[in-house]
Amino acid sequence: QYYARAIEVGDRAITADPNDVRGYALKTLALSFNDDAASAVPVGQAGLQVDRFFAPLHAALSDAYRRIDRYDVALETAEEAIRIDPLDPLSRRVYAYALIWVGDRESAVEQLEQAVALNRNITGPYFELANMYRAQDELELAVATYEQILALQPENARAYQRMCETYFQASENTRAQVYCEEALAIQPDYALAWASLGQTQYSRRNYEGAIESFQNCVQFGGDDSDIRCYYLRGLAHYYLGDCDEAWNILNDAVRRIQFEFGGSEDNPVLGASLEGIRLVTVSCNGYGGRSLPTRIPPTPIPPTPIGG
Repeated sequence: QYYARAIEVGDRAITADPNDVRGYALKTLALSFNDDAASAVPVGQAGLQVDRFFAPLHAALSDAYRRIDRYDVALETAEEAIRIDPLDPLSRRVYAYALIWVGDRESAVEQLEQAVALNRNITGPYFELANMYRAQDELELAVATYEQILALQPENARAYQRMCETYFQASENTRAQVYCEEALAIQPDYALAWASLGQTQYSRRNYEGAIESFQNCVQFGGDDSDIRCYYLRGLAHYYLGDCDEAWNILNDAVRRIQFEFGGSEDNPVLGASLEGIRLVTVSCNGYGGRSLPTRIPPTPIPPTPIGG
């Protein structure tokens, strides 16, 4: 919520001294983080005319290039930032982003580890590094990284929620629930923590508790709520024999999934939702013979133009 203010400060810095590259770097990064990377690029390029040897400006430009899908330029720009200042943690962090998008996750982990080592007091790289560990199923390293965040910020609800997710991934559902509850004790309106708590309860067949948690998730998250708060809530109602609620919620889940992700055959969440609806028609009185929602057919690939 502070990106717009950061953009304004960057504008003021450039106006106060057009020959100070820091204003350009600040505005470029703020615009990029504010989902306006297309506007960030010309600001960064103007900054290069002032000073081509300021690593944070190259890092900011790399982030902007990545967000407009110019991954090759993003990599080159981040590498230039590191050549200029190998000890700049922002450059290492942004380089990791670019590496992730081109599929070099091992190198991305190395860059994030260096970003953390260069400045151990900024929590952002810790979260990103832990997420990479989780993606590689190195869960002990992920837990240790979240613990480092909590050592810096003992009231960080997001870190507790991520610990919950990590322990759930490790099939330690009891410990997972404890961390979700810690997150909610700090931030009771944390919709994602309610989703994670509901999932741990659902996996332990505490369907009543899961439904309550998922309802809180929707209450606090609104239309942007995690999809678990719909399809798992619908399935929980089905297992409790609440056929009307199950039917309505699962159909809503299917619409949401198809709107956001399409009708891919490989989407396990869509598959589980459709299977839940089918089970309602099989097991619930009054639902036999009802038509089932159909998958949205994939968008056909247009033919290659002649000479293309």
